[in-house]
Amino acid sequence: MLKKILSRLDKNQKLVDDLTTPKALPMGVADFNFWADRIIAQAGIPIAVGVSTESQKFALADMILNIGATEDYKEDAYFIKNLRKKAINQVAAHQREEIRTQVKARLDAEAKAAAEEVLKKQYVSSEDGTTDELQKQTVQ
Repeated sequence: MLKKILSRLDKNQKLVDDLTTPKALPMGVADFNFWADRIIAQAGIPIAVGVSTESQKFALADMILNIGATEDYKEDAYFIKNLRKKAINQVAAHQREEIRTQVKARLDAEAKAAAEEVLKKQYVSSEDGTTDELQKQTVQ
């Protein structure tokens, strides 16, 4: 039993070492695609609204362009963490936009209902010959 636990710990340590050891950044298209596929698989990001393999590769390419000019080796953990954060941001931005659209539609509907109610009151009061306070204010 202890041997199994130690074996698992050893495997976990190897994984941690693998993720935190700087590796050469890709220098060709085939290298980039292999590297990006590896990072994407390790990041484990579910494909969701606005998060596709292409958008993840785009984000990885952007990350490479924005690291220091003298860095040609970087650990996978850096890219995995950044990629996960970008995916989180992308989903959050999409949700924020959906909420904004829903609230705007609700407010527009409420404003339209209020305007229709005002028009209805004006129409009713003009039919029976009375003038309500709102009509007096509009005339002035």
